[in-house]
Amino acid sequence: MVFVGCVACPVGGPAGNAGTMVYVDGTLKSVEQVSPERAHAAALAALKDLQFALVGDETDGAKQKVLGRTNTDKKVQIVLEKESESITEIRVSVGMFGDEVLSMQVMTKLKAHL
Repeated sequence: MVFVGCVACPVGGPAGNAGTMVYVDGTLKSVEQVSPERAHAAALAALKDLQFALVGDETDGAKQKVLGRTNTDKKVQIVLEKESESITEIRVSVGMFGDEVLSMQVMTKLKAHL
């Protein structure tokens, strides 16, 4: 039996480390030691690398939201939240209920540009 989104499932290392990814409730989360500006540029580059259409790019205080669409019209949302000048929380969600595999692909591409 598989339960998706019910518990925190660390991906890639022990919890608490910068760069550790956790998939919870349809959202892949990671805290990175990078400025919000650099994370934003990486998010845009990730969408371009994956050939996803950029459909939105919003900033509201310490939070930035980058929205894209896959070639199958799935919504991709990347939320960047400034924790400090050099620490950014990155959240990736795909579709209405989440898609862990596609979220991992987006996060992997994003991290490659950090």
